[in-house]
Amino acid sequence: MKPNKSKKIILIILIIVAILLLLSTLAYAYIATDIFKSNKQAFLKYAMQLISKEDGFIDKNLTSYFEKQKNTPYETKGNIKFDTSRTSNEKSLEYLKNMDITFEGKIDTANSKELQNISINYSNDVNFPINYSKTGKMVGLKTNYVGSKYLGIDTSKESDLDRNN
Repeated sequence: MKPNKSKKIILIILIIVAILLLLSTLAYAYIATDIFKSNKQAFLKYAMQLISKEDGFIDKNLTSYFEKQKNTPYETKGNIKFDTSRTSNEKSLEYLKNMDITFEGKIDTANSKELQNISINYSNDVNFPINYSKTGKMVGLKTNYVGSKYLGIDTSKESDLDRNN
């Protein structure tokens, strides 16, 4: 009878140890991880980690990036595509599905200069190129379809263009 009684005691101890391990694992998962946290609790936890007392949400790396962008000329290149998920028989939506806008240029914020080559691509074969230039307060637009010179706009006199004043 003794061996049978000792087996029962060992089995009960193993079950108690297993239950304690399971409970401690669940407690650790609840306290130390985000498994049981709601979306709101998790968002608040990580939002609070982003805020620093000195800078708020913007850290020093982002601030130095903005400073570098202001003081160092850089190049731009991109593509804008239109996604029309509406199903319609309208021709304009079909044109918009096939259209995209590409741009490439240089920006020198410190010297207040910008050059951009913009192309409105209606299809693979048809496009409308536009050259954009900015020097100081002067903005210029040019397309070879209309002329070979820039059309300039002095943006320092923006209030003259506003008819509501």
